[in-house]
Amino acid sequence: TRRHETGTLRLVLTTPIAFDASGPASCGSTADASQVVVDPDGFGMARESEEADFHYPYVTIGDMYDYGRAGQRSDHLNIAITVQAARIPADEDPNVRPGATTHTSDPSSLLALAPGHTLAGGSISFSNLTIGEIPDPSRRSDLAGMISWTCGPVTIFDPAAIPSGDDPLTEEPVPTDVPLPS
Repeated sequence: TRRHETGTLRLVLTTPIAFDASGPASCGSTADASQVVVDPDGFGMARESEEADFHYPYVTIGDMYDYGRAGQRSDHLNIAITVQAARIPADEDPNVRPGATTHTSDPSSLLALAPGHTLAGGSISFSNLTIGEIPDPSRRSDLAGMISWTCGPVTIFDPAAIPSGDDPLTEEPVPTDVPLPS
């Protein structure tokens, strides 16, 4: 897997409420761009206020990320959005962080990968997700919207290309305009 260490994620929710936030991300892909993964950074998406929940959207494209996963989709498109409450309810123990809710795609979810996506970025619209890290078809989410991402240049570490005594973390940029399979 090749890593794109600099990137962004944007989450636009149309239901149950309007929400539009973005934040840093890292991406990974295979050399032929047939497999892609996009992860948010540790703080999730930018929030409009301190009272707003944290959102952590994840996108995977390709069967490499499906291996052994419950609720695999035949198109190998998968998303997950973990929502972490920003505030602890008054009746909760203030020393215990409330649990997060994960909204996950499954075969019944409606996912549409936008045409024209490349290693540099893309977008996927979604609705009818399940609730729970292990998809539960009986529990449907009311989240719907779009996740879009951009990924910086791919970096490849090649130890043979580094003369002795030089910085071992020298990276070689790789083009990011390679089209992904549809």
